Amino acid sequence: MIAIWGAGPAGASAAIAARRYGVPVRWIERVRSPGFKAGESLAPTARTLLRRLGVWEGFLTDGHRTCVGNASAWGRDDLAYTDFLFGVHGAGWHLDRQRFDQRLREAALAAGAEWAEDAGAARWHIDCTGRANVYARRRGARRLVLDTLLSHVGVMEEEVLEGESTESTTLVEAGPDGWWYTAPIPGGRRVVAYQTLAGSESDAQARSRDGFSALLEGTQHVRERVTGPWLLGPTVQPANTSRLDRFAGDDWVAAGDAAYALDPLSSHGIVHALQSGWAAGQAMAARSTGDDSWLQAYENRLAEEFTIYLRMRASLYASELRWPEKSFWRKMPLQFDAGNGRIFATLIP
Repeated sequence: MIAIWGAGPAGASAAIAARRYGVPVRWIERVRSPGFKAGESLAPTARTLLRRLGVWEGFLTDGHRTCVGNASAWGRDDLAYTDFLFGVHGAGWHLDRQRFDQRLREAALAAGAEWAEDAGAARWHIDCTGRANVYARRRGARRLVLDTLLSHVGVMEEEVLEGESTESTTLVEAGPDGWWYTAPIPGGRRVVAYQTLAGSESDAQARSRDGFSALLEGTQHVRERVTGPWLLGPTVQPANTSRLDRFAGDDWVAAGDAAYALDPLSSHGIVHALQSGWAAGQAMAARSTGDDSWLQAYENRLAEEFTIYLRMRASLYASELRWPEKSFWRKMPLQFDAGNGRIFATLIP
């Protein structure tokens, strides 16, 4: 029997994978955080994963908004565009995140996962509890935190002057002390988020609506799209890059943000959750039969993915050269020694 800790996308994916191998699953749901949860962009590559999970047809009926690409003012004042429609996977989506998570939970329960208050007699465990690492920390794992990035998230009404809004891109814009993104989401709403370092002046300012709005006025492109009244927020959520010091132990494995959490600039968090959750479910199902080879392959894959991500992230932040004197742009490119794999980070017990 496998106990899966956490009922987000990683937990649901792990549960479905384990049940496909016929392994009983006790699914332990953490207390859900109130309010809006950031993480509304789903990359085009997700369609393959959604088909594998058996939710693709239902997903298409859930009212998510199509995302045809990204517009970014990064390292430049004007906007550059990336069009998804010319890629092999087609468009992505701006999600109704609550409905998306519910769709995955329903699929996991339909596959035979059972809600539980505790692990019971489960021999194996999959930690899908995000940065909290509810189970892995019990087993002595520690969290490596590589930066102090926070996301200040607001939800506004999407103001449409004539007819229905047809905007279908995510907009990213860098600023002197951080960076912004905004995207339309279902329900006539718009999410706008400001990423900056914890403890900075802009962090303190962005925690109130007046301060957030004042910072927003300093943008060139985002302010033009954020025109409606406030609905929710701003709320403050962790956006740092972090990982466990190890991805598995004697009786457990981590998946999704519990294994490693990505900077929102990657726009890959949900895909990472679905991919790693599925692979963790497979690995633990195999391990329950005495086959450890899948688990070792899983750990190696996560380590390789994280190393590639670090290099890409460092390159992206280093490409913004307009404010070299600002603390944010001096600190955000990670110090990563590719020669020996060292990461200069803070170890959080």
